Amino acid sequence: MLNQIIGTSAKMQQVHTLIKCAADSDLTILVTGETGTGKELVARAIHNNSHRRGNRMLELNCGAVPNTLLASTIFGHKKGTFTDAQDDRAGLFEEAEGGTALLDEIGELSDEAQVHLLRVLQERQVQRLGEFGARPVDVRVIASTNKDLQAQAESGHFRTDLYYRLSVFPIHLPALRERPDDIPLLAQTFLDRANSDQKKSIHFAPGVLEALKSYHWPGNVRELQNEIDRAVALVQKGEPIHLGNHSEKIPEADPVMTDPSTHQLGYTEALNQFRKQLIEDTLEKCDGNRSEAARQLKMNRSNLVSLIRRLGLNNHE
Repeated sequence: MLNQIIGTSAKMQQVHTLIKCAADSDLTILVTGETGTGKELVARAIHNNSHRRGNRMLELNCGAVPNTLLASTIFGHKKGTFTDAQDDRAGLFEEAEGGTALLDEIGELSDEAQVHLLRVLQERQVQRLGEFGARPVDVRVIASTNKDLQAQAESGHFRTDLYYRLSVFPIHLPALRERPDDIPLLAQTFLDRANSDQKKSIHFAPGVLEALKSYHWPGNVRELQNEIDRAVALVQKGEPIHLGNHSEKIPEADPVMTDPSTHQLGYTEALNQFRKQLIEDTLEKCDGNRSEAARQLKMNRSNLVSLIRRLGLNNHE
């Protein structure tokens, strides 16, 4: 499962180390990071590498359940406790007995649910709503959030005692923009998967990976994967992925030649060689339509025509 958490940067190597240490313990884990950084993958890696891997890992998105049902969903309820409680019902913790309970978006827990969760972490017992007695549970708890839970606790929007119970072993996932050197590896991995799923054999055109590295990726790894999947769907078999196959928010990278053969050229020669290749590839893709080529290259048509003449691409006159 660790091989699904891709990255060779120093920050991701640290994450890998923490995952291995967490798996060897039975401590409560708090996974933090922006949306799309892969918090669920980290939780699953911890579970699948722990002694609990033979039992279930159950996940609950705390932000997706109405507050009126949240406590009942997590801790269970007794028949007749509320209008829709037609039967006795076990909650998430009882269902995950012997395994792991992942509470995603933990910052969305209601005050009532926070009190119940604190008891589970302190006493390893769960009390169903409407019952007076408590039931013992053996469950590993992993919580995750894209919020600053410490700041919420300090401002009174989250129980401080619960925060400290949850953050026994914190793991923070860095944003993708904080580890740009991992982007080519991630992009190639997603391209290989998309090629397999869509039964294509497509590669990146020169300059595309540099452009992907220069984007700030507010949606993180999930956004990058969506971009690659979309580009592969747009490109015909046998053609490379160009910048124009990505959404317009992806900027054109500073044109640095990545072909090793250009390293023997001067800067101007290498730059012009890159420009020629990029323009020729784009014009060929657009069947010589300069307006469409200019749109894909994100430049004015008149500037493109001028550049074609200056570079001596007479076959495209």
